[in-house]
Amino acid sequence: MMNQEVQFDLNCIGVERYWYTILEFIFTSLPNVLFVCILMAIVANVIFLAGIVLGVYQHKLPTKRFLFVANRSLIDTVVAVVSLAFLTTVESECDMLGCTSTYQVPDIVMQSMMTLNYWVIAGSYFGVALLTCYAVRAPLKYKIWLSVKRVSQFITVGWIVMVVLLVCISLSTEQQTNFDSNGMMYIMRNQYHGFLAEWMVELCGRVIDKSMVQTGTMSLFLPICTYLMAVLSYIFVTILLFRRRQDPRMANRHQMCIWRLGVHLGVFTFSFALMAVSYSATFPMAMSCADWSRRLTNMTDYRVSSECEIGHMTPFVRYAILTSLACVGWFLRMTLDPIIDMVIDAQLRRVFEAITIGTRRGSSFTMASVVERKCSTMSVSRFNETVCAVKHPH
Repeated sequence: MMNQEVQFDLNCIGVERYWYTILEFIFTSLPNVLFVCILMAIVANVIFLAGIVLGVYQHKLPTKRFLFVANRSLIDTVVAVVSLAFLTTVESECDMLGCTSTYQVPDIVMQSMMTLNYWVIAGSYFGVALLTCYAVRAPLKYKIWLSVKRVSQFITVGWIVMVVLLVCISLSTEQQTNFDSNGMMYIMRNQYHGFLAEWMVELCGRVIDKSMVQTGTMSLFLPICTYLMAVLSYIFVTILLFRRRQDPRMANRHQMCIWRLGVHLGVFTFSFALMAVSYSATFPMAMSCADWSRRLTNMTDYRVSSECEIGHMTPFVRYAILTSLACVGWFLRMTLDPIIDMVIDAQLRRVFEAITIGTRRGSSFTMASVVERKCSTMSVSRFNETVCAVKHPH
């Protein structure tokens, strides 16, 4: 009987050690992976924004549509920079009394920027869908009435509405609850290498007895509505073009726009799924922590139990895996968005091809180019003297 109990304890310890190994691997590798992903996002979006500015300045890109695209890339760049500062300045320390985190970027700033990031992306995709819908429905009004100024006003009003709504959510709910309801930011902040037990206790202390569902629902309400409006606009444009398929000029003119919009909506759906995963991973944590607390309170003799009392580990591992995937996927999305635009948008692709060709030409300083530039600045008599000197040296 004693040997069976010892073997049972060893099996439980082995399973528990397996879960701890997974968590420790996540906490050790995630900061480095996120650091690389964030740097990639910053570089990709800065180059992308520079190309848009140059293309619009040279009148090679349609300003109205690319205002929404630049709006998306701009918020991605700002959030990536804030996330990089948040990730690199946070320091976590644990002792027998608990764990504390010190950081230069406050929690509420990081939470607000990440939430605003998703809202602005939703608004940008909705704006692109709305422009495409308007261009197909009333092409003449699209060119005459819908000016760049009106599009800029539309974007400005969208920013004001989002900021006001974000402030209202922050004031009507607990700021810390609003932060903890999105596991992406929480797992970025708490880097507890070798202190997983303390991290579990500290996490449960934050989420237990708090309404994560209410906060998450409020944060996702606007993106869900915007996503549905963008999808409905896309469906409307597709049906409208299908009905006008007899006109080949109309169909061919907007076919690429529909394809581009469909790809954007696919990426946006992926972003929506990532944000939903980051929230859904946190929702079960309050219930799991409460159950774990009851087990610890009611547990009298561990050896009497007929099964390993480590069921509480599963929610923590699921939480860590899902939120880590959401973090990595979110910043990869920031990198993929501009790359996809540069690949599928012919106008934007020509702008970057021109930049690349110009850079190559500017860096090729051959002897022929030097002579050509020098001769172009010479007078005719001076040029003849130079040629004679070369042909008949003294």
